[in-house]
Amino acid sequence: MNAYSADFVHGLEALSQSLSQVLAKLDGNAPSNWDDMTGTAIMIPDQGSHARQTPWPATRPPLPDPRLIRRIIRQRQLRSRFFAAELFADPVWDMLLDLTAATAEHRRISVTSLCLASGVPPTTALRWISVLENAGLVERQHDSTDKRRAFITLSDTAISQIARYFETIGPNASSAV
Repeated sequence: MNAYSADFVHGLEALSQSLSQVLAKLDGNAPSNWDDMTGTAIMIPDQGSHARQTPWPATRPPLPDPRLIRRIIRQRQLRSRFFAAELFADPVWDMLLDLTAATAEHRRISVTSLCLASGVPPTTALRWISVLENAGLVERQHDSTDKRRAFITLSDTAISQIARYFETIGPNASSAV
């Protein structure tokens, strides 16, 4: 079950589809019979000589409200008031939650801030950020004004997976902490 109304979701899907059409036309990649293909699958060649069938345009559920994510983060942090913090160390999930909220808020998170959000020592957090980068879940973006600083953002793959996760657990996500 989804926390959003069917009309809201349908509107977002229509907007996403329209945007995909515009972007494809701007790139010059729009199929000549685009209007006939809406919602169908087309063959898109990949790196090799094989082709894979992909829905065009791809849609994903929206990210959850960042206030919900921030509430989940606070609830997770509250445990350390009652139990030893190391009993609940899950730095990757804490980082993904922080990045999800930042993405939904259209904010960037610095590496330093993400290390703090992880709740583990910086060296451990940096190792986990490297693991997330190698897994294709986050991307590092260097600050153009300060060469000493970098930002971490969720990849499209991670955004899609997180959105589907929250869609699956439904509107009572904060009770699943």
